[in-house]
Amino acid sequence: MPASGSGDCARYVGTFQGTALETLPGKGEDNMRDIRAYWKQSGGRMRLESYQFARGGYRIVDSLMCRRATDDKLECMDEQR
Repeated sequence: MPASGSGDCARYVGTFQGTALETLPGKGEDNMRDIRAYWKQSGGRMRLESYQFARGGYRIVDSLMCRRATDDKLECMDEQR
C-alpha cells in the first residue's frame, strides 16, 4: 500500500491480505488510520487481524479467531481461556 505525506514522495507502508479490509477510527504514527483485515474460513469461522502504523509501516497488533452466532454477531475466542 503506498502512502504520501505532506509534499513527500509516495512510499511503501505495507501489504494487507484478507477477504475484506476496513478502516478503523484509531490512528497510529504519522496520523495513519488503523486497518482491520477479514478472512472467511471453513466451518463458519472468520479470522480478524488489526494493523496499526508504527516505525514507518503497518504492523499486526491483534489477531482473533471468530465464528458467526445465530443472531449474526461475531463471537471471538478469548485468549484468557
